[in-house]
Amino acid sequence: MLALPLSAVGIAQPTPTPPETAEYFLAVQTTRIGEPFPPSAAVVGQLKDLLDQLATTCKADRFDLAGAGVAAHKALVSRGVDKSARAILAEAYSKVMDQIRLGSAPNCAEAIARTATTP
Repeated sequence: MLALPLSAVGIAQPTPTPPETAEYFLAVQTTRIGEPFPPSAAVVGQLKDLLDQLATTCKADRFDLAGAGVAAHKALVSRGVDKSARAILAEAYSKVMDQIRLGSAPNCAEAIARTATTP
C-alpha cells in the first residue's frame, strides 16, 4: 500500500474521520449530497438542536432518537415520500408536545415512528 509510506514522509495526509455524533449520523444517513460534508455543516447543527429538544423533553438517548429518525426516513423513502430528517424531527417534536398537553407521558421514539405514517 502506497499511502502508508507517503504519509510517513508527509506527502499524503490521512483523512480525518469526522466525530460520530447522533446529529452527524442522522445527517449522513438521510441527506443526499454528492460530496461528504463536515460535521460543522448547517444541517448537522439544525439536527443537533432538534435532537436536543427531543432528548430533553423525553429524557431519551440521542442516538436512539437519531436511529428512529433514520428508520422513519427510510420508511418514507420506500413509499416514495421525500421528507427531510429536519421535517421528521420537527413533526415528532410537535407530536410530543401534543402528548404533554394531553397529559400523556411523552414517547419520542413513537412520535418519530408516527411521522413515517403521515405524508
